[in-house]
Amino acid sequence: MNILLYTLYFTPDIGPDPLLMSTLAEDLVKLGNKVTVICAFPHYKRNKLPDNYSWKLFEIERPSTGYRIIRTWVSVPSDERILKRLLNYLSFMVAGIFAGLLNGPTQHVLVYTPPPTNGIAGYVVSRIWNASMTYNVQDIYPDIGIKLGIFRNKWIIRISQAIENFLYAKSAAITVISPGFRKNLLAKGVPENKLHLIFNWVDTAFIKPLPFENSLRKSRNWGNDFILLYAGNIGLSQNLSDVLTMAKYEELPGDIRFVIVGEGFGRQKLEQEAINSGLTNVEFADFFPENQLPLLLASANVSLVMMKPEVVNESVPSKVASIMASGRPILGVVPTESDTWKIIAESNSGLCVKPGCFDDFLSAILALYHDRELDAQMGRNGRDWVIKNCDPMQAALKYQSIFNSLSEAKRNKKKQSTSPKGDLL
Repeated sequence: MNILLYTLYFTPDIGPDPLLMSTLAEDLVKLGNKVTVICAFPHYKRNKLPDNYSWKLFEIERPSTGYRIIRTWVSVPSDERILKRLLNYLSFMVAGIFAGLLNGPTQHVLVYTPPPTNGIAGYVVSRIWNASMTYNVQDIYPDIGIKLGIFRNKWIIRISQAIENFLYAKSAAITVISPGFRKNLLAKGVPENKLHLIFNWVDTAFIKPLPFENSLRKSRNWGNDFILLYAGNIGLSQNLSDVLTMAKYEELPGDIRFVIVGEGFGRQKLEQEAINSGLTNVEFADFFPENQLPLLLASANVSLVMMKPEVVNESVPSKVASIMASGRPILGVVPTESDTWKIIAESNSGLCVKPGCFDDFLSAILALYHDRELDAQMGRNGRDWVIKNCDPMQAALKYQSIFNSLSEAKRNKKKQSTSPKGDLL
């Protein structure tokens, strides 16, 4: 069958979205589908489009993986102001609609969000081609924006809520990444038969347990230091200021090093705070190339997952599955009610403490520092859990099942509408 996949970011952009979507597209092709990805020109954390995409509206690419890519022009935000980010989303929405027309008829449209504006493009194209739309929810908007203080204007909140409610109503199927998401949407009146739980997947053949002593650790001169790694976006929801507070504790052994890898509008302030505090046990680094991600995760003794206390079941960091796949334990500084806490606890893949509870944070670090066998066992537990629950082909098969069911329902509806109704008495 023909499948159209909408995502704002795609390879070679870095981050979790491109990795998730490229893996899914490749596996759907392996299942015998014709897949087209509609995405923006590469622009993640850039000030402008790459030179080879300048002055272009669209570009069609055909990678050796078997799917087709239609890349579109997009307005690149020069900073993190909400209006520039909104223009980025809206420009891709409009260009994405035209790309969907350029692609031609399709049977199924799969929309990866956020942003929700992707869903509007997907809906318009699905109506034009009489296709079913499946809506993948990675963050629950506008809930997370409200809790983080991004959305304060009541009209912006109402418009965002109206868009989400419209897309929930018009989607033939909705996939969520955690039980908490499912509960949230059920409470908003989304029919249960529309909802499908599919955990974010990870390529366990790509990200796998590797030796601590590897080329990346050596290149960073980490030696035998005990590395507490945070790798990911540095923004509003991550609460990384807790890391700097913890780094000041004199009870920490001298060979513990906090390494923060990533980008985002919160990094400059965080880095300056570390400098002002004279923290020699905190190190910052830019994102590494995607092919070095397994080495980066393997270089860590423990990987950190940080969330603000307000973020309960509106977001689940995709890094959780990647850390588990690497065979390293997780130290989650996350709300107790969150799905992230529950996943880590149920899989026994690490330790969790509440944000702001620094004595507990310190105790957890020391427990992991002094018991390396515990670390290794938690790493093995996480690896086992992710193989069972987050296999990429397993996720692709679940999507395939959804598409097959939607196609069957459409055929049955068509048969009913064309069958003889008999004589009226």
